Amino acid sequence: MHSLLLQVSAALQIARRQGSSPLIPRLERIQQIVDRYLKRATLLLDLARLSSTRHKLYLEDVNLVEVVREISDSYAAEAEFHQSTLQLTVPDSLYGRWDRLGVEQIVSNLISNAIKFGAGAPIDVTLCQEPGESAVLAVLDRGVGIAPADQERVFGHFEQVRSPGERTQGAGLGLWLVRELVQAHGGTITLASAPGAGARFTVTLPVEPVVAGAEPRTDQESHD
Repeated sequence: MHSLLLQVSAALQIARRQGSSPLIPRLERIQQIVDRYLKRATLLLDLARLSSTRHKLYLEDVNLVEVVREISDSYAAEAEFHQSTLQLTVPDSLYGRWDRLGVEQIVSNLISNAIKFGAGAPIDVTLCQEPGESAVLAVLDRGVGIAPADQERVFGHFEQVRSPGERTQGAGLGLWLVRELVQAHGGTITLASAPGAGARFTVTLPVEPVVAGAEPRTDQESHD
């Protein structure tokens, strides 16, 4: 549905440039319908993920480089639509024992957030391993930024902190979910930002997390 919305929005831009007046209102209506549906579906998914964070993590061997590349590729079309690019700086591989679905959600939310509020500028996604046996993921956008007084709020339930007049998007659960998942893995997330100076989210995940109640993912579960 998100890919469909991007295609409709692109078609609407072309119609406006070409002055196709009979087509414009029809495309605008389609855009409204798809956008409304997507927002409802996203809210339901966010609420489902919120609930899932209360359950056990299933740890398995994960190549975080593979996850970052796959998620980045999946957002390439959205980044292009917003006139942005994703610039990756990653090693050949970086393995750890994590809940794969959890780390996919972390990477996905951070990249999606950077595209939405990155003002069409390039986005840097970097990944490295620190001597302390931790993986460090950083996502840097060059967008509107966040005032220091609001930086803790963006990790709260249903919080959306945006510049005056800027349209909010989503249900305000994304960054809360990211922090919950990071902390569930025994990691940390930090935010460095200032108004007009973009935002840098940095996630640190131990490659061998000590997680209370975690279970190894079975072969059957990994294929479900």
